[in-house]
Amino acid sequence: MVSLKDILKEKTLILGIGNALKQDDGAGPALIKKLQGRSRTGLELIDGGTAPENFSGKIKEFKPGTLILADAVDLKAEPGAFRIIEAERFGLDSFSTHNIPFPVFISYLKEALPELKVYVLGIQPKRVALGEGLSLEVSQAIEKICMVID
Repeated sequence: MVSLKDILKEKTLILGIGNALKQDDGAGPALIKKLQGRSRTGLELIDGGTAPENFSGKIKEFKPGTLILADAVDLKAEPGAFRIIEAERFGLDSFSTHNIPFPVFISYLKEALPELKVYVLGIQPKRVALGEGLSLEVSQAIEKICMVID
């Protein structure tokens, strides 16, 4: 299993993905917001919201060695569980709580950045119905992730 600490050793971009108006689906953007203002050399943060493909130019400009897609993912685990998964080893066409064409997005980025390593930081949501605010479990997961990144 890949560890978050291990993949943060090179120039990294974390792209938070999700919809803050669908409760825990906003985990990715909430993580980015929590990490904003912290200084860590070689780390770039982007809140991609529900349209991460709109930030492909910024990603290519930054030229990260590692891209982490932080998103609410149905891991078939307890709410708040999180995992780092190599994108190539994961069925990206169906893992997300929304319908973003990740395989196309990743292929497009890899054309410009062939050495790019892509990981999914999946956070198990508790609820993704309309409404604002994260569940306690997902909020606690974000705190733990921030502690690893700091």
